[in-house]
Amino acid sequence: MKRFGLGGAALLLLLFALYGSLAYTFSVWGSGPSADSATTAMLWHGFEVHGPRFLRSWRYSQDNQLLSLMPLAGIAYFLFGVSAYTVVGIGWLVFVLNAILVFVIARRFIGPWWALSLAFLVLSANISTIGPVGFLGFSQTHNISFVWSLLGLYAATQILDDGRPFWFSIFFLAVTVGAVSDAWFNASLTVPAVVGAFVLRRDPEAGRRARRVAIVALLAMVLASTKLLGLLAFVPSGHFHHARNLAEVARNAIWLGQILMVFFNVKAAQAVFPAAGVALYALMMVSLVLMSVRNFLRAWPNYLPGQRFVLLTALLSSAIMMLAFVASSFPSGVNLSGRFLVNVFYFLPLFLALTLLPQPIRRARTLWAIWCIVFASLSLSASPGALSWQGPRVDAVKDLARFLREHHLFHGYGTYYDANANTVTWASHFKAHVRPLMFASAPSARLRTAWQCLSCAALWVPNPNQDSGMWFRPQAARGSRRSFLVFAAAGLPCATAPVCEKDAIRQFGPPSQRLKEGGFTILVFAHPLAPYIAESLERARVSWEATNEARNRAAIAKVCRDLHWSCAGPQRLYGWLLAHHYAH
Repeated sequence: MKRFGLGGAALLLLLFALYGSLAYTFSVWGSGPSADSATTAMLWHGFEVHGPRFLRSWRYSQDNQLLSLMPLAGIAYFLFGVSAYTVVGIGWLVFVLNAILVFVIARRFIGPWWALSLAFLVLSANISTIGPVGFLGFSQTHNISFVWSLLGLYAATQILDDGRPFWFSIFFLAVTVGAVSDAWFNASLTVPAVVGAFVLRRDPEAGRRARRVAIVALLAMVLASTKLLGLLAFVPSGHFHHARNLAEVARNAIWLGQILMVFFNVKAAQAVFPAAGVALYALMMVSLVLMSVRNFLRAWPNYLPGQRFVLLTALLSSAIMMLAFVASSFPSGVNLSGRFLVNVFYFLPLFLALTLLPQPIRRARTLWAIWCIVFASLSLSASPGALSWQGPRVDAVKDLARFLREHHLFHGYGTYYDANANTVTWASHFKAHVRPLMFASAPSARLRTAWQCLSCAALWVPNPNQDSGMWFRPQAARGSRRSFLVFAAAGLPCATAPVCEKDAIRQFGPPSQRLKEGGFTILVFAHPLAPYIAESLERARVSWEATNEARNRAAIAKVCRDLHWSCAGPQRLYGWLLAHHYAH
């Protein structure tokens, strides 16, 4: 009877945590939909209409999530259709999957009740961590990659226990899918797993299996680096952008501290406690971490091989990602860069649990300290206003979609973020197609990378990511007599609304109508815009090639002058390489 009562209480707490995280996830959408969250819906619709070739035409970001997220999203869209509830629900489901995997891993070493408490703690993340800082409630982010990280970690612990071929297959699959889908995955899991397995290579019980884990991880990483032997050659490679100076490193370090304060409720404590209370809570958290590290060092010989592997991987993964975060160059602040540190959010509680809870806690004050910190953390996570249920608010997007349909505007273009081009498309049930454009007011590094374009100043051009090349072909709007361009008054991509409109008229010709809907300006043209966009891109490409060739020939000539060589031969060789597409 006692066990039944404990089980019922645990179930109620778990249901409350699930409800709270779901309410937070939907509440985050209270300010409007996320443009990136529409990506899976657009990929699914394109796949339905055009088949697999559409997936090749998509311009992915470095964190493409093609293999990691799309199978799950495809099943959800097939069963329930594309709606705001399925788009948001997939993000919440990913978060729950991570909590389940944390429970499954912890259960092997600290028992089901402590593991369930850990999963409850993870599910009780605060609304900022689920929303604008950690993005744990969003599917199109690094949170889905961590599902594969935890799956691979669990498979590795099974390998170290029994070495069955089935778990080698799961581990290989998890590392391959994660490494192909996320540019940060190798730093987050593969490298820490290889190092952890290397440390265990001489373990008398699991040394041989640990070496095999390292070999399998390296093979999966190599296969992923070849884009599955060229099958996914259209997926972009990851590039590490390092900090440009020490000031940027210092700024990143401050951001790192602020993100960790959000993740572990120190930031939330500032709204509840005076400065002394916040300092005490932060001190308790730091003391808990130091106690955990002490136990880790002292009890290392007593841990099982799988437990050692999990602890090493968690510790190395967190350290590598935090160092990479500080050394990287980020264009955004805390509210957009915290998603790169989701592994710290999951791994730190797992590390604490596996080092503190398996040991017999003989001192009552230690146990009370742990419970006080956990209780305080859970209390600070609660946001009563956000726990009241509300659906995803996409009113502005739906209003714009309805307005376009009512005015018989079915094919046009709009800004990616401010006008939510892709989101408006699926909110209209794919009746009004709004393709994402960006305004190139001046040459930029981003635009040069995406389009090799040096001279497309003041042009509306396709967004470099999260769209399909098929959308911008001249024949894309065949059968559509009218087209439109929509942009928001707030967050204009150009200096002012008149500038946006003036440059659009210069590029596309005079509009036949100028409409207003909410905060959006809609220019209606009596002709399709796709040919104009294609022509602008072609002119930019030709201009770039001419500029680049002249610059390279000038560089060759300078080298020849410095070396006192004749330049006829090198110039002819460069011309031959250009003609045969071996050089640019």
